[in-house]
Amino acid sequence: MKPLASTSSMSIGPAAIGFFLCLALEAPRVQAGPIPFQEAATYDGPQPHGPGGGLLLDHPPHRFGGLTSDSMGFELPGPSIVYQYVADDFSLPSDATIRRIVFFGFFNSQVLPIGDETYQINIHEPRAGDGLPGNVVFSETVVNPVREWTGHHVISGAGGLEYRFTVDLVTPFFLQGGETRWLSFYQVGDPNSSFRWEYSLGPNPWNGQAAQNEVFPNWFLYETGNTAFQLWSIPEPNSLSLLAIGALALLRFRSHRTFR
Repeated sequence: MKPLASTSSMSIGPAAIGFFLCLALEAPRVQAGPIPFQEAATYDGPQPHGPGGGLLLDHPPHRFGGLTSDSMGFELPGPSIVYQYVADDFSLPSDATIRRIVFFGFFNSQVLPIGDETYQINIHEPRAGDGLPGNVVFSETVVNPVREWTGHHVISGAGGLEYRFTVDLVTPFFLQGGETRWLSFYQVGDPNSSFRWEYSLGPNPWNGQAAQNEVFPNWFLYETGNTAFQLWSIPEPNSLSLLAIGALALLRFRSHRTFR
């Protein structure tokens, strides 16, 4: 890839180039600038999708666009395929075990993946200095997660159907209350489709996302709000079985007392 040219009247630094590359990888918008979340769409509320509960964190979808988060997501002029990974920071008010993560996103120009869908989930600890994503402390590759159309559309020229991705982690992740981590989620290995991780402008603070790509492999801050995802602490399968057995025993006990 040829270096970006500069003129005597304008100098473009690395951070600015990374910013503009993010714009190139971002879904085109129908209007400039963010709009208030309340005016962007009607939020349906958390969707647990299964037994249990325990919503730990909710970043509702904004339905106004999202950054590319894909290992082969965008091709610039020339032979290089540009990747871009997106991450969002989060913390929890108290100790919790994360067992389910729900992501909201869409595919550029509504071109869906061909064949099996593969996604990568990474959780990073903050690096020293600027606090952006550092070492990976949790990693899981997900093949064919539950992907459902939410019934909504993303308001974007290259957007389309909004999808909800539900992932039950094979290995739960424990996080101490108050500790900050970065969550990244991206599609792997499909050059035919481009996954976009949807924006979320709530809850405050809108402290931004981090991104890294082929031009700038070092994580940098891209301040456009947050990404749309939920963290759940659903009961373990054994716990669900015990609850079912307990409920059955209670029903039998009540039935026995009724017919005495």
